[in-house]
Amino acid sequence: MTTPEGTQDEDLAGVQFARTPGRDVFGPLDDHLPEIRIPAHVKVDAMRAANAAGLDVTAWMRELVYGSLYGPAHVAMLYEQRSRRVLGNAGQLPEKTPG
Repeated sequence: MTTPEGTQDEDLAGVQFARTPGRDVFGPLDDHLPEIRIPAHVKVDAMRAANAAGLDVTAWMRELVYGSLYGPAHVAMLYEQRSRRVLGNAGQLPEKTPG
């Protein structure tokens, strides 16, 4: 079977596209916060907000915790550093100029 990009499925055999499970820019996801009870309409609103951000509710809540604890600028810097490591290693980004 041919994929939309024109490659054969067998060309992708053994290729893993998923991110490393249980790890993000702050390190391993090796602990839990306590479960909280909220009104049903708040859960619906959270699900809508997460969906609008392109995230599942868990990832959306994690981003809120990170931003609240460390500040949005620090969180954004960590994601930028990771993107630069990935894309820079692939030769897709120019070197960051000091400034």
